[in-house]
Amino acid sequence: MPRSRARLTVLWAVVVSVIVTACSTTSVAQTRGPSPILNSTPTITAPSSSWSTASSPEALASPGSLPSAGRILFVIEGGGHNRPAYLDSSGLHEIPTAPDATLSHAVWASTDGIIFDSERDVRRHVFRMMLSASDVVELTSGADIQERPTISRDGSSIAYSDFVDSPNGADLGLHLANADGTNARAVTKGGNTGGKGGDTAPTFSPDGRWIAFERGVDFDAGKAGLFIVRTDGSGLRRLADDAMGAGYPRWSPDGKRILFTQHLDATTFAPGPLWVVDVAGGRPAALTDPKDPGWSFEGDWSPDGQQIAYRYFVPGSSHSELRVIDADGTHSSTLWASDAETPDWGP
Repeated sequence: MPRSRARLTVLWAVVVSVIVTACSTTSVAQTRGPSPILNSTPTITAPSSSWSTASSPEALASPGSLPSAGRILFVIEGGGHNRPAYLDSSGLHEIPTAPDATLSHAVWASTDGIIFDSERDVRRHVFRMMLSASDVVELTSGADIQERPTISRDGSSIAYSDFVDSPNGADLGLHLANADGTNARAVTKGGNTGGKGGDTAPTFSPDGRWIAFERGVDFDAGKAGLFIVRTDGSGLRRLADDAMGAGYPRWSPDGKRILFTQHLDATTFAPGPLWVVDVAGGRPAALTDPKDPGWSFEGDWSPDGQQIAYRYFVPGSSHSELRVIDADGTHSSTLWASDAETPDWGP
């Protein structure tokens, strides 16, 4: 995350920093209950010779199980180099990139490309690259910070958050642009939050007409609401109040529900479950067990909506885990027993 935006970092990012600090060895995760995605013959695609993996042995750890359909993209953290990778039914595939300790928030842009944010050009901007590591393109630029990109299902538009690059910088609101970064325009107004909050973590609805996002009031206190808005900026509607601390939203494939993370109070680090809320309205419902001592965060739906991949961390553990759970909250199992940031489950 940008150094100048420490106070604008959402609370799940605070959790991530705690996890990364604790990470020194690879842990072996235990599987809880049966899972329909298990594959007994995991394989690993070796990284290219341009990679430096000696300082990060967890990069070559074996998956615990594999998805039977689709591909789960994530960022392997640690060793001074964040590396995008994905799991599919054949194993783990690392995407070759230049060393970059700031690469974050990778999501599928197409079947053969991803978008992500990075500080490789001094300020955090949005980039696009092919899985072969060719054609790396900087989609946003300038003096501001643009981050947390998402792309519409038809691949025509991207959305991202935009902030002034200063410790107490203003929130410039969510921005929408063509897939190549041109024709950028504001979707939400933003405001002078004094570095405490802002509009961030956008995600497109399956039909591309709406954006769900987090509106932080005070990130450090875990206060943030969940909203949706049309791509033209109209129809703003709240789905979860500020006390909920809602963040990292993801639409279900049928467009009827939104999965989100519950932020944590930076002073208590109380565990939080994953939540689901109907787009039509109503009270959010916990997907994972609120009494679980671990933290469940950064979840995403499988393409068929039957399962959810998410990040799980138990305080005191050396690593977080990438887990999968059925959409009804049952049958949790471990996919990857090492740090895997912001999973994005694509076809």
